[in-house]
Amino acid sequence: MTFTLADITPRLAECRDALDARKAGLTGDTQSEGVGVALNKEGAVRRVWKGLSAKDVYLFQAYLMLFTDTSNNQPTNWVENPMVGDGHWDKLVPPGRYRNAYVIVRAVGQDKYDLIQELRLGYIESLVTNGVVDYSEARLVDVSWYNGDGGSNAKADYKTIQWVGVSPEKVHGIVADLMSISPTGWSPTIRGESLGSHHRLFVRPQEAQDGSHTIRLVLANPRTSFTSYEGRRNWWTTKEGPITYHFDVPKDLVSTVLDAEEAAGKTATVTPPDQQGLCHITVRGS
Repeated sequence: MTFTLADITPRLAECRDALDARKAGLTGDTQSEGVGVALNKEGAVRRVWKGLSAKDVYLFQAYLMLFTDTSNNQPTNWVENPMVGDGHWDKLVPPGRYRNAYVIVRAVGQDKYDLIQELRLGYIESLVTNGVVDYSEARLVDVSWYNGDGGSNAKADYKTIQWVGVSPEKVHGIVADLMSISPTGWSPTIRGESLGSHHRLFVRPQEAQDGSHTIRLVLANPRTSFTSYEGRRNWWTTKEGPITYHFDVPKDLVSTVLDAEEAAGKTATVTPPDQQGLCHITVRGS
């Protein structure tokens, strides 16, 4: 079940009151959830709300994903000086600003679930180690699917992955690290879900109101090609030739396509890349 901000807004007070009322059941949880390790191993805090029902747990998960903490009155990706208690909600973790790393649900019994949130101190300062991308804080924020033609063209898909709470001092270095990886063969796993192999289109950073940055990574399988026939026909002759259109070709693959078509004796023209780094190629010849 998915809840949006519009769904949650009329129930803000309900979410805050219910989560605050369960402070006595909130403890630090050291179990591994299989979603990665904090980049800064010092300053990672895991909070658990225990024994929630299916009716409530996904609403509360969506609330915490948007607001991070009941002390925030607006959608915010961080919390100042969060507290974790031992049953009395009186134990303050090391002070500072903590980013919202993830919020997951764990089934613990019949219609009983734990809601687990990990907060990490400070900003994200690195995402790539030895060419491997850390997806533990990544969120899949948009997916678009387009039907194929039933022939050689499979479905095209586009996926946007986002990291929030990125250091303003490190953001350009992180983007450079992501761009240094080959654009082909990206196979992220987000919250335990494998997204399959994709092509990287672009990486785009954006400054948030709180001074941190958000990084968006757009991946795609843009598979759309069509062949048409045009020419001149009259009563004594028929002259026609195939024209193949390749739509949404990633910019870094354009030269490969053009070289292959030229080697086959065909001619091709290409449009300038759009804002997503995609081009259209028109090929003439059989």
